[in-house]
Amino acid sequence: GAVVGDVLWLHSLQALGAKLVILLDAVKPLAAAVLGSFFLQEQVGPFLLLAIVVTMGGVLLVATEGQEEGGGQEARAAVKSEMEGKEEGGKSEGKEDGVKEEERENGKGRGRRRTVGYICAVANIILDVYGAILTKMYGR
Repeated sequence: GAVVGDVLWLHSLQALGAKLVILLDAVKPLAAAVLGSFFLQEQVGPFLLLAIVVTMGGVLLVATEGQEEGGGQEARAAVKSEMEGKEEGGKSEGKEDGVKEEERENGKGRGRRRTVGYICAVANIILDVYGAILTKMYGR
């Protein structure tokens, strides 16, 4: 079970990137508390919930730190590419159509890859929490 969860986590890391996977992983304590109270009749008090929320907030703060600085790199690259195309004076219209088609296809592939990454991340969360519940129920 642990191997499957780790493989899913690694795949989501590759598909989504470290910052997003860390944000998704921050949900694990909350999911464990909710499912632990449901399956194991564990008591979830206000201090535990506060600790989980503070921890999730800290992870959110760290994971989104500096995003404003590097967030426009793709936009700058697109503008640069557009400017280079205008400098050539439309000599390569057929080529541009092919490039646009390729970009559309790459966008579809990236979208599918991200979707699979999210699915893997959620499956990893579920498996990790389920493993914690099994350990609590049957572990010594």
